Amino acid sequence: MEWLNIFGLFFISIIMIPNIIYAVQCRDDFIDVWKNKKIEFLEQVGRFGCFGTMIINIPGTCHGFPSDEAFAMYLGINGVLLFLYCLIWIICFRKNSLFRALALSILPSAIFLSSGILSRSVLLTAAAVIFAPCHILISYKNADPIKSAKQIKDLAAEQRGI
Repeated sequence: MEWLNIFGLFFISIIMIPNIIYAVQCRDDFIDVWKNKKIEFLEQVGRFGCFGTMIINIPGTCHGFPSDEAFAMYLGINGVLLFLYCLIWIICFRKNSLFRALALSILPSAIFLSSGILSRSVLLTAAAVIFAPCHILISYKNADPIKSAKQIKDLAAEQRGI
């Protein structure tokens, strides 16, 4: 198996495009209301572990696809999940909701986990197992619909140091 996974690089690039656009256009929209440093740290470890091992196959930890069918499943499953991810970003771009938060955390988690299992990548699977529950939990906690507009505005000002 090659050390560079060009398909993984493609999937990560597509996942990042709407995130970058959102970060540029909606700088103040994400407020980290639920501040749990341990979970946030684990999420970041899992995130960068997933990104790195989706793109780079580390010898001895990535055993490749057992068959052409497994590779076809990898492309098909990730293609469908990526399409849904982008579609939800397009439909819900400016709508903060629990559905958007959960969908946009569950779908990439499923991409990372299925990629790790299908490619038999021990490190990608382990990183996905760390990332998924942390990312989903953080997204859920920060999408609490009970937060008032004033709380969100106050937290945004606090995070900007105003």
